[in-house]
Amino acid sequence: MPDYPPLDWEQMYRDGIAPWDDPTPWPPLQALVEANCAAGDSVLEVGCGLGSDAIHLASLGYRVTATDLSEAAIAKAQEAARDAGAEIEFSVEDFYRHSDPAKYDLVYEKGVMVNAENAAVRERFARTMAARLKSGGAWISVCGSAGNLNRDGSGPDKRGYPRLSLQEISAAVESHFEVQAVTKELFGSLPENSFMSWVVVARPRRTPAAVR
Repeated sequence: MPDYPPLDWEQMYRDGIAPWDDPTPWPPLQALVEANCAAGDSVLEVGCGLGSDAIHLASLGYRVTATDLSEAAIAKAQEAARDAGAEIEFSVEDFYRHSDPAKYDLVYEKGVMVNAENAAVRERFARTMAARLKSGGAWISVCGSAGNLNRDGSGPDKRGYPRLSLQEISAAVESHFEVQAVTKELFGSLPENSFMSWVVVARPRRTPAAVR
């Protein structure tokens, strides 16, 4: 893999190098979404990448909005959605500087908060997430786990993906959300992304902190 400056998502998508993206929908997603919102509800996917999860959710009858920082990723996701006949509202968006006034029944992000550079930014991410949700809405967050081992069971996993401890996730989330469930699932199905992840389902507290 070529060397890129940190977080140069645009160039990586332009070059077709996105090892975190699976070509097929994430297997646990359907059951998680169906357990946490009703048929036909509005769903926002933050960091949709190539769009396989957003397309799957649209096929299930959800009203899907999908965003990503990368123009190249969104262009490829739009093409895939057209090929699948999926109706999805795509946009290029910096999650921290969004202008979308809509509130959603559910927001899903896989491998986005985990890329925040420090605890303060993770906490800001959670505040911004709370502002995007309707009262009673749900956030599904998938974060690489700091407890991953190498495939032979030895030592910390040496693959260079971001990962968090459950304590780090809790520190960011719990001021603004009530955590409903925490499980572990494989992040993806490819050799590059088949590491264990925390899956957190949370709902906004009644009086979340204002987004600054």
